Amino acid sequence: MKIVVCIKQVPKVTDVRFDPERKTLIREGVTNIINPFDRRAITQAVRLRQQFGGDVTLVTMGPPQARQALLEGLAMGADRAIHICDPTLAGSDTLVTARILARAIEKLAPEADLVFCGKYSIDAETGQVGPEVAELLGWPHICGLTSLELDVEARRLTGERETDDGFERLEGSLPLVLTAAERLIRPIKVKPEDVEAIDAELIRQVTVDQLGFSPDEVGLSGSPTMVTEIRSLEQSRRVEFLQGENLEAIARQLWDLLKQRGVLSGRHREPESQIAAKPVRVAGPEIWVTMERDGDRFRRVSGELLGEASRLADQLDGQACAVVFGSVTVEAIRRVGSWGADRIYTIEAPVLHPFIAEVWGQALAEVIAERRPLAVLCPATSEGREYAPRAAARLGLGLTGDCIGLEVDSERRLIQLKPAFGGSIVASILTRTTPIMATIRPGVFPQPPTHADRQPPVERVPLDDLSKPAKRVLDRRREGGELAEQLEQASIVIGVGAGLGGPEHLDLIRRLADRLGAAIGGSRKVVDLGWLPRQLQIGLTGKSIAPDLYLAVALRGNLNHSIGIRRARLVVAVNHDPQADIFQAADYGVVADYREFIPLLLQVAEESPEG
Repeated sequence: MKIVVCIKQVPKVTDVRFDPERKTLIREGVTNIINPFDRRAITQAVRLRQQFGGDVTLVTMGPPQARQALLEGLAMGADRAIHICDPTLAGSDTLVTARILARAIEKLAPEADLVFCGKYSIDAETGQVGPEVAELLGWPHICGLTSLELDVEARRLTGERETDDGFERLEGSLPLVLTAAERLIRPIKVKPEDVEAIDAELIRQVTVDQLGFSPDEVGLSGSPTMVTEIRSLEQSRRVEFLQGENLEAIARQLWDLLKQRGVLSGRHREPESQIAAKPVRVAGPEIWVTMERDGDRFRRVSGELLGEASRLADQLDGQACAVVFGSVTVEAIRRVGSWGADRIYTIEAPVLHPFIAEVWGQALAEVIAERRPLAVLCPATSEGREYAPRAAARLGLGLTGDCIGLEVDSERRLIQLKPAFGGSIVASILTRTTPIMATIRPGVFPQPPTHADRQPPVERVPLDDLSKPAKRVLDRRREGGELAEQLEQASIVIGVGAGLGGPEHLDLIRRLADRLGAAIGGSRKVVDLGWLPRQLQIGLTGKSIAPDLYLAVALRGNLNHSIGIRRARLVVAVNHDPQADIFQAADYGVVADYREFIPLLLQVAEESPEG
């Protein structure tokens, strides 16, 4: 069994600082580490080697100091390493990175059975490189792997992966590209003396020229996307700490404030507002939105992106177009038209369902190549993060992942806003290829008002020659799917942190949520501890929500979390630590032990006719 693990040395996010005057990152004194997801990939590869024999080769692309990551990976049990080190690589984006890694695998590890990557890197958090490497190699892939079973004789792997609404089991033929999720395996720990004992001769250093690339094909000059500006993501809220003679008085004071602010008026969102029908646009550059469905119903993010595409079409004198994988009903046409679509393309082929990323990526690429839209916007869902990178790699297009905003600059260029380093900064990205491709986080744009009586034309796009997939879906199970949808749509959300102390304390939170008609979500740590389903995680690597009221309970609230609640109308934080980060993202703060305060707030809520 020959396994390649692609790893990346990344800055420790908590060490990264931003210079507001120069608008640059301060890297001096920053600790560099192996990307945590890559550590899991190394560990799983070593375990498979121990079980089935063979060897594990590490590959990294980076400056001379990235050699330290390879030494640590070798100390974890890898057999050899390849360091792609060349000054011309500076500024390489994800597509160039994927091209270089794929070429290195083809030339230096041509007999590889498996290629492992981390699910994403913690500095950029796009998750694009794995699917793009798979596309460039022509291999199937499984992203977000949480467990696996390998049949070496049959050359087949069965893996379970995370999805937005649960888990999915797939079976694929080797060779395969796999990306490791956090829960795949506990990473191997090594001591400094173990790293120091590694023979440096196990690392082979190669240059761009040795891989067959010219300098203008790599680095900034070869990258289809480029950073034009870095901005600090500053908090816009200023907390007011509530004071009173006792906690009961503070609970009543908070309740009165919530009533005054009008965030307790109802248990559900008001019905979508309707406005007079906007004429269907019939000309101009096309801005596409790939629509995703849950059964017969379009997901909420599809409406959010169509509303944004319609706004951009107004600015660019273009058309907003919906791209649907499969046929559409009359009701679906009406629905998509009401969200602002001027045209609907339906991609139709028997192999499109159930969802297989390789097939969707190929289908989308073929339609893009034929019609050449101005931009293609895809949801940054578990599905969109897989088929969009494959389509982009297939066509050689730049792709900006996990955007939280889109802007049109003075030159009428579409700028994509992407968070990085745990949400502490936002990079403005310019794409130099056409169409512009981006994945957009659910929840960052509002649900659009509906336009009555719009009937956009529908154009069928039959594809009869799509490749038969080399993997198949064995099973899908929902876990927290219904709760996740409630979380995205709720007008009141209670977010809980690890300060809760244990899952048994969720009963108190659920009682308050039932009284308020609220949904419950959690921090990344709560999800990692298994107290709530992963689908209920709020934050940069979870869901972005926009409730009228967000009540954070026993939640520290770092930038990763606070970026997921920045569109909340009102944020209230309850924490015993007055220095907790969550207060920097809150409008009102209560410094108290939640076990004492929340029962009092619940009592006040039960006495009140509102809530």
